[in-house]
Amino acid sequence: MPRESTSPDLPHQVGSVQHLIELGYVDADVVAAREAALHRQLEAELQKAKQLLSAGDIVEAKRLLETLTIDDPNWIAPRQLLAETCYRAGLFAESQSQLDWLAQHAVEHPRLSLIPEKR
Repeated sequence: MPRESTSPDLPHQVGSVQHLIELGYVDADVVAAREAALHRQLEAELQKAKQLLSAGDIVEAKRLLETLTIDDPNWIAPRQLLAETCYRAGLFAESQSQLDWLAQHAVEHPRLSLIPEKR
């Protein structure tokens, strides 16, 4: 049977939490859980883009990869795959744009992104 709280400080504790919320405090565990869920979702979408590319659906893979670069602008993996996808589609200027981004973000030998992965 749960015990009832008889602490006289309970109203004070609730007030303290409310004060923290008003100051903009967020629970680090909640933030980490949200970020982990978002990362899992983005990783699943990257895997889907790889599957689409393997199946030859370059247009849909490109669309999905472009969305991923917007959703997480600093994530390197979708940009590497997007460079390859654009290259395979004959969109050399777009491919070069992704390679330039990769080079500017300290990716060594960004042109290696054009070598297709074994799928």
